[in-house]
Amino acid sequence: MICVAPESLSNDEIAALVPASVVVVRLPIHIDAAAAFPAERLAALKAALESSRLDAHSFDWPPEQEKSRPCYRGLEPLTPADAGVFFGRDRALRESLEALRSLAHGRGSGAFVLTGATGAGKSSFLCAGLLPRLAREGESFCVLPVLRPGRGGFRGAQGLVQAIAVMKGGTSTPQQIAEALAGGVRTLAPLLRGQETPADANTSSSPKLVVTVDQAEMLFRDQTRDEHAKLLLVLKALTDWEDSGVIILYSATAGAFESLQCSALLPAMRTRVFPLPAFSRAELELVISGPLQRSANPYRIDAELVTALLDDAEACANPLPLLAYVLEQLARRSPPNGAISLSDYNSVGRLAACLDAAGDRVLGMGADQPPPPDHDVRLALLRRGLIPWLACIDPQGDAPRRRLAMMREIPVTSLPLIERLEQERLLRRVRDTESPETACELVHDVLLERWSLLRAFLAEEPRLGAVVEGLKRASRNWDRNVRSPDCIAHAGAQLETAEHLYAQPDTLALLDATDRAYLVACRDVKKHERETPAQAPLIEIEPRRAEMFVSKGERTRRPARLAWAGAVVALSIAGVAAWKWQEALQEKSAADARLARTEASIESAIGSSNSLLKDLTQKLSTGNTEQTRLVKDVASRVSDMQLRLDDQDAFSRTLRRTQSVGLNTIAQTLITAMNAPQALSAAQKSVLLMQKLTSLDSNNAGWRRDLSVSYETLGDAQLAVGDVDGALASYRFDLNIAKALASSAPDNPQWRWDVSVSREKLGDAYFAKGEFDKALEAYGETRATREALLNANPSNTRFQRGLAISYERIGSTLAKRLDIPGATASFEGALEIYQKLARANPEDAQALLSTIAPRWRLAELNRPRARDHLNPALEILERLAAQGRLGEDKEQWLVRVRSELAALDQSPIQTP
Repeated sequence: MICVAPESLSNDEIAALVPASVVVVRLPIHIDAAAAFPAERLAALKAALESSRLDAHSFDWPPEQEKSRPCYRGLEPLTPADAGVFFGRDRALRESLEALRSLAHGRGSGAFVLTGATGAGKSSFLCAGLLPRLAREGESFCVLPVLRPGRGGFRGAQGLVQAIAVMKGGTSTPQQIAEALAGGVRTLAPLLRGQETPADANTSSSPKLVVTVDQAEMLFRDQTRDEHAKLLLVLKALTDWEDSGVIILYSATAGAFESLQCSALLPAMRTRVFPLPAFSRAELELVISGPLQRSANPYRIDAELVTALLDDAEACANPLPLLAYVLEQLARRSPPNGAISLSDYNSVGRLAACLDAAGDRVLGMGADQPPPPDHDVRLALLRRGLIPWLACIDPQGDAPRRRLAMMREIPVTSLPLIERLEQERLLRRVRDTESPETACELVHDVLLERWSLLRAFLAEEPRLGAVVEGLKRASRNWDRNVRSPDCIAHAGAQLETAEHLYAQPDTLALLDATDRAYLVACRDVKKHERETPAQAPLIEIEPRRAEMFVSKGERTRRPARLAWAGAVVALSIAGVAAWKWQEALQEKSAADARLARTEASIESAIGSSNSLLKDLTQKLSTGNTEQTRLVKDVASRVSDMQLRLDDQDAFSRTLRRTQSVGLNTIAQTLITAMNAPQALSAAQKSVLLMQKLTSLDSNNAGWRRDLSVSYETLGDAQLAVGDVDGALASYRFDLNIAKALASSAPDNPQWRWDVSVSREKLGDAYFAKGEFDKALEAYGETRATREALLNANPSNTRFQRGLAISYERIGSTLAKRLDIPGATASFEGALEIYQKLARANPEDAQALLSTIAPRWRLAELNRPRARDHLNPALEILERLAAQGRLGEDKEQWLVRVRSELAALDQSPIQTP
């Protein structure tokens, strides 16, 4: 408070000299003019008063809600709770506050852009410096919590909707706020200010709403994300709205500032740019010693250590994050009432090598100690846990960047080392309000620049993250443009690199249904470009292709050769039959008997190809790459032939039904061969054929069941191309038909089994869509049906396998919901059934292999017992391999199990 005489200063003079937060009182006394204060002294008084409000000592410490909060925060960005230990920036705070006050006095929206290099302390300056001091000027500013686009800038935990909900104190739900934003920015005025109108919001007496966007460069890293797009729309509307009375405060790197200028997010006449200056030596000394004055643990830093810290900081580019990390490490190691010395500083690697020293501690290496014997194993596990989950290459700038990763994404054998990173304060866990899952991220970008080990990891495979990000960006653009072939961006070597992700179990988890559908579309375009305009007749081309393949020699077993030869024979029969059909059509008016024989020939050909394609589909699961290509080509050609046999009214109903069954077989084969678009065409044709047949005889139960199977196959194809909603609709049609058939004959076990399969398919679609509650409900009903069937037929192996599959589906869904005990119990139930079947059929390789998947999942869910599950799996795989009964694809299982066990055996980390 300041007291002045009524006539000593005018109101305008007081407003110019005295901060708005200071109360001015006019005393009813007369002061002689000679006693008036000179203007320069009042200015000095103003600066002193303002400094007292800026000083960290004017804020409570420790915070009331966290009495044990450390005064040094390391690489974590400071928050408003840390205003009491924010030292060294008084000059920058004064200048930035003056700029913001000038924006608040004008009309319309304004923007304040805080720029600086990575590691300059922009986030901490905002959160612990500027915003807590703005909040004290409540008559001028209404400050929203900070938004961070990298965490979901619209609906995420640090997004706009959540920030408004916090400011409203729970009086408005996130849904109401989101709807208000969607309805237009002007609808936010009543929401934020009670009954005030937008016009009232812009009066000089009303506080300006301050929206703070930290790390604004994230807005332009991936503008195709819905979260970023929605936030950008709101920010743009706030910027353009002349009566908004909003100040948008951005922190950004210099490069991002250029993006802000180009994005029209900055008002042309009301933007203030504030480059955050570098620390002076005196300011850095305050950063070091200031928090100690407020620490609950009284200890001191030796003077020679302060000097060494300042000397190292002056010799280092962007020293602030390194200095913050070193101070935190030293404080954690300091005994109560003790002193931190220069030798302590040397033991943590000093400023230049502090992150490398922390990395050595993660790997179990002490200072000046040789690497442990299993150092290479630990190094490989650490790399596997970091790349590409937590660090990758940004495809837009070809520079390293941090990534937010789900804990479930990180390989289980790397988790102990990831926990060590957290203990060393290099990694933090993140929990989003919109998701029950826990994520984690590296704490600061300085790790990408100054941690030598991480830089080396990124240099070893610099393009992996770029490939993933580039593929995701292209797939979203393709999906947004109605999946047009014109939007296919991957071809040639770029497509081959992207397809390589399918061979990497660790990176495959990064691709969602849209990404996989996009890859399928890319392959389809590639296939069509490779085909020549004129192809030789099937009957001429296929024997040569088969002969070429057989010449590959020893890699292909004789039974497989017979299957390929059978496929060629079936294709040749089908080609001859198609030619006969065309001939018969030309003469059908005079040759009805011949037509019948031709139909019989076609039906026989299709039946033969159907039977052989089923066999090929089974063998495809154990085939090599050349075999896969041949099956895909065979199925594609049979599909083309069958799809040409349409719109011929002379076809008999039996032939139509046979053709539908064949199209279903072809579709399933093409799905297995990852040619989903052509599979979808075949499945759609099959549904149309059976719809026409059932419309002719709705009481034909066999045809109705065939229609149900056609819908199921269509759903499988739609799921393969990423059309989850379409798959759900098809599976519902399938289920409705199956339920109607089962209700008409309750004692028919086959039809009850069909109902269980239809429900399971519906659960698969819900699972793919992320609706795990609905998936769990569908899987639960499937399990109940199969348990009832098994109780009535205890020796039926198909029912036993089906029940085990239900347990596996339920286990996977419970794991997604983080119900680890429930998931474990479900996989144990599946394993028990598979083991029973394997004991009953000890020579059945498939029965033995069925036990591998649940063992693998149990090892993932229960790390302390991982060896108990993986060792029996290894024994089974090695035995089958020695007997020559392990398919080529299952050999990869053997490699992975051996790798996991080796990592567990050699890992120094003892799992709890």
